[in-house]
Formats: sequence, structure tokens, C-alpha cells
Amino acid sequence: MKNIYDIIFIGGGLSTLMFLSQYTKNNSKQKILVLEKNKKIRSDQTFCVWAGPNLFDIEKTYKLKPKKIWQSIKLINSKESILQKIKPYQYKAFDGNKTLKLLLAQCKNITYKKNIIVDDIVYENLFLVRTKSGELFKSTYLFDSRPPKNKAIYKYPEVLNQAFIGTEISVATDQFDDTAATLMNFQKSDDAIIFNYILPFSKKRALIETTFFTKKVDFNLISKVHKNFLHHYQDYKIIRKEKAILPMGVIKNDTNSQAIKIGISAGMIRPATGYSMQRIANWLGKLDLKRITQSNKATYYFQGPILLDWLDSIFLKVCYNKPEIGPLLFISLFKNANIFSIIRFLSDSSTTLDIIKIILALPKKIMVKGLFNYYE
Repeated sequence: MKNIYDIIFIGGGLSTLMFLSQYTKNNSKQKILVLEKNKKIRSDQTFCVWAGPNLFDIEKTYKLKPKKIWQSIKLINSKESILQKIKPYQYKAFDGNKTLKLLLAQCKNITYKKNIIVDDIVYENLFLVRTKSGELFKSTYLFDSRPPKNKAIYKYPEVLNQAFIGTEISVATDQFDDTAATLMNFQKSDDAIIFNYILPFSKKRALIETTFFTKKVDFNLISKVHKNFLHHYQDYKIIRKEKAILPMGVIKNDTNSQAIKIGISAGMIRPATGYSMQRIANWLGKLDLKRITQSNKATYYFQGPILLDWLDSIFLKVCYNKPEIGPLLFISLFKNANIFSIIRFLSDSSTTLDIIKIILALPKKIMVKGLFNYYE
């Protein structure tokens, strides 16, 4: 029947397309509808992941080609610069637009509708999805990737925003060290954690991204800081820009909802870092992607590692209440902990020993105060 589907996905971004690229391999006969609000299939973001021993192989599983691979990383503050060689691990960057288009091409027999705004959802044995244009769609199951509208979805009140403006530039002379990705080049601030993230694709081309971990987003301020940092580079030309806000908070699992949450509202962004692609891939790698039934529906809810969520919550408490000491946490971590333990920790793939090493590497006094809500 027209407009009746087995599954409807609200939102056709990264989490939906990664899911469907795998799910439709064995379920190509199901009727699946994706309702995407944007007019085009696009993502201005650059997706980055860690790769190496015992980490999920995103490149191989999803047949994606990275834009650049690094085997060294940097962290910089006003006092020091830390360079870490990470081989046999790697840090990989994927072009957002190309990634989404490649993933969509792998999805078998789905209907992908663009420029669709969902107005209302009602569950009456079937899901009834009404759009602002007046269309009505029905489905047995519904996956909802829309971001949270309020903080009630979070376990803890300390929710930050990761807001950033990025510019990919080219220069005429060799100005970039393309052997290392700079994860954080900190700038001093008492009101937010501010750093520049530098991904050099060649000696003459790089993405420069100014990032704020902040309670309140002021894009005018971020733009000003970003433009000032770009002045470090001579005679640059702008290739493209990117801009986004990502919530940083530990999500509650809403297993009472008839709809299945996916994406940000399902905790598929790492609370303390903003990494999403890695967490989505790890989640999908553990799923039994057989046909969805009422009896197995609950298995599709994302379950974050409890201990990692707990550590992230302490980190967020500290950064929320004392942002000026945030850079110290990151610098201490990368100076004092084993780099392989750090990578596995950031990839949601840490062992118990890795987590112990991470805890021991962080400033004890600061973390204990965060644990007991001293900073509130």
C-alpha cells in the first residue's frame, strides 16, 4: 500500500546511513523510508576516527576512503608542545559529503525523501508520521535521529556545547607539517575551553577548526577567535567552511519510547570528546542486524560503556564548572598515560587496565573534586 512502510527513519544523516548500509544487506525486501529535512544529502563536517589493532575497521567495513591518514598527533598549550607517535595506530579523516553519498549508495532499495519536515508522530499500533506539507506515512517501526530538544534526556545537569567553525585553506608555500594532526592547540580562557584543531592534508592545505567547549554558544566570538588564528598563515585561500554545535552530555536510555532513538539522542556522540563515527560503528558492530521484530526491538538501543560514561561525567563536571583547568586535564592525560591506552579509551575500546592508566594519569585533586561535586 502507498505510504506504508516496514521502517521509517527520521533524519538521513551519518547514524541512519551507517545503519542502513549494513541492515539492508540482509533485509533488502523490506520497505524502508528515510525522511531528511535538508534539501541535499550533505555534511559540512569532517569525520575522524582512530584505527589500528583491536579497533573496529570502519574503512574496510563501510568501503570508505580516508582523505588523509596520520601516525603522529600533537597537543599544544602556552607552555609546551606534545608530539606523540601512534603507530601501529592511525588517525583518519573522512570527507563528510563523500562519506554520506557513498553510504547512501550502499543502502539497498530504500526510499530517501529530502526537504521533508516532520510535524507530528502518533503511535496507534502503527507509527503515523505527518509532515508539514500534509503528507502521512505509516510504519511498523520508527527510528528517530532528531537531536534532543531539552536537557531532560541527559543523566546529569552538566551539559556543554561543542561549537566550532572550521575553514579549509590552501597556501602557496609549505606551511603545514602534514605528518601530524594537531588535536588541540589551546588558547587561554576562563569562560570556555578553547582550542584550534588542525588537520594538515598536505604541506599546502589544511582544515583549521576553532572549537569551544562552552555553556552558551556565541558564534560571533568563535568567528573572531577563528579569524585571528587564521592570520598565522600567509596568503591563504579559502576552499570551504564548516560550522556546527554538538551537545556534550551523558544520555539516558529511553527504552520506554515506542520509537527507537538513533544518533545524538541515543548517545552516539562520545560525551567528553564529540566523536560520533567511531561510536556508531562500534554500536553497529555489536548488533545482530537481522530483521527487526517486536521481540528483538530493545536490542537496537545504544548501550554506552558504563564506566566510560561515569568518567566522562566527571570530566564534564570539571569542565562545566572550571573550564580554565580543562586544558590541564588533556595535557596531563597525553603526557602521563600510555598513548595506546589513550587511543583505545577515546575509541570506546579500552580494557580495565587502560582505564586504570587513564585515571592515574589525570590530576588526582581535580578529578576527586569533580567526583564529589566540589565545583558546583
